[in-house]
Amino acid sequence: MPRHQFQPGNKFGGRKPIPEEVKLARAATPRAINRLIELMESEDENVAFKAASSILDRALGKPAQTVNTNLGHKSTFDYSIADLVAIAYGRHVGQTIEGTAEEQEPRSISAE
Repeated sequence: MPRHQFQPGNKFGGRKPIPEEVKLARAATPRAINRLIELMESEDENVAFKAASSILDRALGKPAQTVNTNLGHKSTFDYSIADLVAIAYGRHVGQTIEGTAEEQEPRSISAE
């Protein structure tokens, strides 16, 4: 099987054309950076801070954010079957499910 040089979905290969608005934005980038540099000298501290932060984010990248993913959830093994069913059906854990259970005789799959 031949290896594809280009991304799937690009039938003719090569690069996709750059949209006109992207070309315009790229052309305006030097002016925008110069304006941010001017705004860093603003008397308004908020304006100066935002301009400086914006320049630093573009030059060095935004600082990494740490996200606490442990929101007090239990391990999957700590949930009961009823809790897992409630989660699967979008109910809140601990919410009761109304209904009755009926016993049925066991049957094999091939009997149907």
